[in-house]
Amino acid sequence: ALTVLARSSIERVSLGDSKFVTDDTLASLPVSLTHLNLNTCKKVTGAGVARLTGLRELCLRGCERLSEAGIAAISRLSGLTHLNLSR
Repeated sequence: ALTVLARSSIERVSLGDSKFVTDDTLASLPVSLTHLNLNTCKKVTGAGVARLTGLRELCLRGCERLSEAGIAAISRLSGLTHLNLSR
């Protein structure tokens, strides 16, 4: 299913509260993605998120695997206007 998603023009995706979402899942998302909700996705890292260079809004509330290096990678997403890192 995610293979089809990667070739789509979808801009908004909510995968929050999923224990199955990983960095590999994020690699399958479309480059057209501008808004992403990953609330409490405990297997996601900043490096996985940083691959999504078109993001404007990103919610990572409760994502426990975010390291300083991962947050630094996310901070280089030049189009990002809204970021939620709350616990």
